[in-house]
Amino acid sequence: MMILALLVLLIAFPVAAAELFVGPPGSGNDNGSCGATGSPCASPRFAVNNRMAACDTVTIRAGTYTNNTDAFNPPSGTGEGCRTVVRGDPAASRSSIVLRPGMDTLFVLLSDGKGFITFQHMTWDGSASGGNPTNDLTQFRVGQGVYDGESGTSHHNTFDDIEMKFIRNSGFLTTGHHYRLTNSDFHHIGDDYHGGPVEHQDDHGLYWKGSDGLIQGNRFWTPTAEWNIQNVGGASNNVYDRNVFQGGGAGVSPLPPGAISPSRITSAIPP
Repeated sequence: MMILALLVLLIAFPVAAAELFVGPPGSGNDNGSCGATGSPCASPRFAVNNRMAACDTVTIRAGTYTNNTDAFNPPSGTGEGCRTVVRGDPAASRSSIVLRPGMDTLFVLLSDGKGFITFQHMTWDGSASGGNPTNDLTQFRVGQGVYDGESGTSHHNTFDDIEMKFIRNSGFLTTGHHYRLTNSDFHHIGDDYHGGPVEHQDDHGLYWKGSDGLIQGNRFWTPTAEWNIQNVGGASNNVYDRNVFQGGGAGVSPLPPGAISPSRITSAIPP
């Protein structure tokens, strides 16, 4: 009887999701109890990969976070009403929240089946020093921006108000479904834009194999020989709405019939 009563209480009054805090840089510690407002975690990836539970929120305070050697791989949320959220501090500007990882890493690895995860309001800088890299590949630390394992089972993941720049290969490689990519900036994706080696001249802003996605209100300026968005076999029912493209392969290829609302291609790099 007591166990039944406890189960009723848990259903009626579920445990509230936690908000965990990171930084600013130089403050906090990565340990099993970090994350409170006054005792934040030191690194975003420790908070996300070691401290988060389903439906929690990690808030990253302003600053530049370097030498993060592991990709983000947060737990799934349980539905639209209970998402797992990784976000920059809403009180700070997107440009002031910068993540710069270690060599040959990803920003996000969404392992098979991950879903109902939101990334929001931060800058992902794949360069070694934050400047405009030369054609030295060692300055491009990130091989891929977001990768989901290519099983087609990741789902309902959202990326909003993200700036992604200086990625050695494609910014996104996804086969998942019901992704949302909105209000974000992608530029200088693939090293070939500045004369890098041929091995990276087939890269794209988005290498999109997913279905039922929404790509809306984004800006792409990746002056490569390839496409800002490359639809690959299996991509279907995706909506491309009000995006701005600039670059050698500006636009979406191949263009899905009926899937694109008013977007525009411009000869000028957005400000």
